[in-house]
Amino acid sequence: MEQVGDRLGTKLLILVLSVIAGSVDVIGFLGLNWGGLIALFCGNAPVDRMPH
Repeated sequence: MEQVGDRLGTKLLILVLSVIAGSVDVIGFLGLNWGGLIALFCGNAPVDRMPH
């Protein structure tokens, strides 16, 4: 029972950290790289730090 709780807690922690990191990344991306954002929506973005 303890193992299941630990696993769930770890997944939640990873999820929260991913959301926070993703939000910061998106905000920085939107704020700093409008050209990259447009290219991303056009489908040929040379952005290597964005997950595919």
